[in-house]
Amino acid sequence: MRYQRAQALMQGILTKASAFNTTLIPHWIGDSDHFWYEREFNTGKEFRLVDAAAGSNDIAFDHLALAESLAHTTGQTINAKDLPISKIDLSLSPLQLAFDALGKRWIFS
Repeated sequence: MRYQRAQALMQGILTKASAFNTTLIPHWIGDSDHFWYEREFNTGKEFRLVDAAAGSNDIAFDHLALAESLAHTTGQTINAKDLPISKIDLSLSPLQLAFDALGKRWIFS
């Protein structure tokens, strides 16, 4: 039984359910001291914005507002705690998010 559990862990079967945020991949924003990264939870993910110079780490944007906006525009149910977005480009001043979701390219301010 122990051998089977160890083998399952080595193959990554249980890893996703037992370990989160094992790697932080910073996505630097232009020439600024800011970067964003994706933080995982067992229920989904959130996007964080870090100001390395100031030492701050906050939610990158309003996840609920984005989910509601996408839901209103597409007529689909969107989970704010697990946004179906990829290929993210975040810019500052003003904060603007460009991303792919549901087969299209979107911009959210």
